[in-house]
Amino acid sequence: MAKWTKVSGPRAYQASHGRGTGWAYTLTRAGGETVTAKVEVAGPASSHTDASTPAAKAIASKGWSAVAPFTDDPVLPRKLLVTGRGVSISEHGGE
Repeated sequence: MAKWTKVSGPRAYQASHGRGTGWAYTLTRAGGETVTAKVEVAGPASSHTDASTPAAKAIASKGWSAVAPFTDDPVLPRKLLVTGRGVSISEHGGE
């Protein structure tokens, strides 16, 4: 069973540092802890055309495919960055 459950999202927002697109998800886990996980797309990644790449999947799912792999982790990343090279953790969360 997943430790983190999606409560809401995606919510579009203007990503930091001029990156453009961003989506935010609110997740919760037992005990009532609630966090926001953000997914930001770096400019060149938004033009990725190979639908099988992690970047293209993250864009098509409005960021959820980037967040979902972490839902069983004890600490959820607070920000993920989608680039032409894939998805990486940009900001770790705390416990």
